[in-house]
Amino acid sequence: MPPGDERTEAMQEVTILENAAEMFGHLGGEDARGLAPASESSASRTKPGK
Repeated sequence: MPPGDERTEAMQEVTILENAAEMFGHLGGEDARGLAPASESSASRTKPGK
């Protein structure tokens, strides 16, 4: 882990990225692992014409 100010800056960047990923998930996007939101079943994603 970098010392002092470098560590602080790195942790702030991590927090920003975590918040962005969470917001993306709330907006119906896939999470960082590429998984669809829990409310969307795999069957509904594979139906033709959808």
